[in-house]
Amino acid sequence: MGRARRAQPTTVPLHITARGVRRLTIFATDDDFELYTSLLAEASRRFGWTILSFSLLPNHVHLVIRLRKENLSEGMKWLHCLHATRFNRSRYYSKPIESHEHLLRVMRYVALNPVLAGLCDDPAEWHWSSFAGIAAEGRGHSFVAEARARAIYAPDHREGARTFAASIRSALGELTAV
Repeated sequence: MGRARRAQPTTVPLHITARGVRRLTIFATDDDFELYTSLLAEASRRFGWTILSFSLLPNHVHLVIRLRKENLSEGMKWLHCLHATRFNRSRYYSKPIESHEHLLRVMRYVALNPVLAGLCDDPAEWHWSSFAGIAAEGRGHSFVAEARARAIYAPDHREGARTFAASIRSALGELTAV
C-alpha cells in the first residue's frame, strides 16, 4: 500500500522540513549550501513557488512556501533528487499553515532555527537563511519573496522589515518549536 497523498493547498503557505537520513550532515561546505540555494531558486521558478522564508542547517532544511499549483511533491522530488547526488535524504515533511498566528510562529521558528542549533547567536549572522534579507539587514536571496514576507508583518516595506526583525529577536529567549 502506498503512502497517503500530502496536503498541497494553494490557499495557505506550507511549512516544509527535510532532514538527512539518521540526521546525518547534508551540507558539509559552503559549496553544498550554494548548490541547494541555487536549486531552490530554480525550483521556485520552475514550479511557480513563492518562497517566503528558508533556513538551511547542516543536517536539515526549513522552507515556508506558497504554491500556485498542487506541485509540491513533484517540486520536492526534483529539488532533492538533484541535491541527493551528494547526500542521501529522507522524505520531506509538510504542514499547511492555516492561520495568521500559525504563520507568524512558523516564520519565527524558521528564522531562529540556526540559533536553536547553536550555529549563531543572532539569526542575521546565518547566511544560509532568509532572515537578513527579510529584515533588510543584509544581503538577501533573489528567490525569496521578501516584500511578501514583510507584508505579513506590516503593509509598509520598512515597517514590515522592522516588525519582522523585532518579533524574531523578541523570541530569542523563548525558543520553542512550532
